[in-house]
Amino acid sequence: CFEKNGSVLRMLREMTIPGIDVIMRQIFPAKKTEIVYKAETDKTLDTAINTFFPRLASSVANQMGKRYALTESFAVYGAGITYEQMRYVLNFQMIRGINMINIMTLSYGKKAKMLTGMRPTFSSDIPGNDCLKYFNKYYARLSYIMSLGKRDVKVALYYPQRDVWAGGAQAKISAESYENIGKFLEYNAVDFDICDDDFILDSVIENKTMGEFSKYEIICVGKTKYMKKETAEKLEKFKEIGGIVIYEDELERKKNLLPQLTEDNANGQIIMCRRNLADGNVLNFMFNEGLSANTVKCSFEKNRNTFKLDLNNGQITSVNPDIKLTLQSGELAAYISAEFSETLPAERKSTIKTVILNEFEFKVLNEVAFDGVLKKIEINDEYKKASFENSLKKSFSGEIMYRCYFKADSDLISASEIWIELDKVAYSAEVFVNNVSIGWTWSAPYRLRIPKGIIKKNNCMKIKVASTGANAYLCSEELSKLTFERIGYYHSMQNVFEMDTTDCGLSGEVKLIYINYKEHSC
Repeated sequence: CFEKNGSVLRMLREMTIPGIDVIMRQIFPAKKTEIVYKAETDKTLDTAINTFFPRLASSVANQMGKRYALTESFAVYGAGITYEQMRYVLNFQMIRGINMINIMTLSYGKKAKMLTGMRPTFSSDIPGNDCLKYFNKYYARLSYIMSLGKRDVKVALYYPQRDVWAGGAQAKISAESYENIGKFLEYNAVDFDICDDDFILDSVIENKTMGEFSKYEIICVGKTKYMKKETAEKLEKFKEIGGIVIYEDELERKKNLLPQLTEDNANGQIIMCRRNLADGNVLNFMFNEGLSANTVKCSFEKNRNTFKLDLNNGQITSVNPDIKLTLQSGELAAYISAEFSETLPAERKSTIKTVILNEFEFKVLNEVAFDGVLKKIEINDEYKKASFENSLKKSFSGEIMYRCYFKADSDLISASEIWIELDKVAYSAEVFVNNVSIGWTWSAPYRLRIPKGIIKKNNCMKIKVASTGANAYLCSEELSKLTFERIGYYHSMQNVFEMDTTDCGLSGEVKLIYINYKEHSC
């Protein structure tokens, strides 16, 4: 696109729904890594680049008054991608304004070339496929609320398209300056869009703002040599009517002019955005893009009630407007500051107790293989006792069932809430208590609520753990026989990715957490 004097933003403006394609681990929960893979010759690829490019599509949607911005994600991520990794990839984009998802790949059959050439494939035979509906429900909720109202964005970053076209040293200088400003804004919890010469020249400027729909109050500009003369003149007129233009070397000095969503965002690891609804209510979102847990502090509107929106189960709970929240890597939290007439559950004082379950036994339920067709092979196995460490299976694609018997006292049976929490899961798990499925857990924190009435005096807990599909492809003799022309350009690259997630099982502790709420508390 750049080499042919194309313009990303111009092309996106021609789309009914502007969108981006996230492929080959462009976004991934890891440090930037160069991998080596085989094609016709050995090749290299940078992965986990994790830049703010999803804003290109969401910016165009915002500037044109469109409701949706699209991502197509996961093509050529390999069959080893986990639900937790997918959560990171999608939430990374959605906090930056993407709100419609097309996942790759859903194939029409089990023999198509797409099953091998472009992985992952979401097929009924892939381990943990039953978890997909819980994953989809989570993103149906998030996509919906991320499409409500209007993004509250007051800042736009100038995209130096003409400098990029110029090539050479100037293109590098301008590109680095552009990236540096974007990083600075995100580090300081400032949500922003991206604009170009076309937008600036076509926009109405009035009431100290720019754009018919976007209404930007601040335009940030990096090092540019080839900005259009007309664009520079329009920015001067914008300043004359009270608009603000901040250049890269002024950022630190004028930081107080930027609309920071919080002053405590874990050194830029917590990315935030908000959406203003037509009724005056406000949606607030926080995402941890760090590679470990991080804590964020922020305060929401005091003149409205604050409610937490649980994306896993759809529940709404009243909370204090002053938030101190710990988020796991890739985790996203949603809140609404609103006026509701109905009574909703409120945060209450409580006592919390924990029981650690042990003496598990396990058996293999099935194994998935690829011999030209994906096959799930059911295994008639017997339960055997083993520690989690010894039951963890290597080089395996399939599902394992763990079983544990335990007794519950009256305090546990009558508790206000009971949760099961799994320490580490490779890579998704369905939990059964007394033969009742209480759901799948697929990302940290691995936690599920057990409905009241299920826990008895004597109990049986089963935990079905599903691997990824990585080993079905890594260990396939059929695939190893195919030529490069038949297997495709991406196969070797995907094998490198798939080697990251070859285990299956539990590790750490399994806890029952039970909570009793105190009477007459607020």
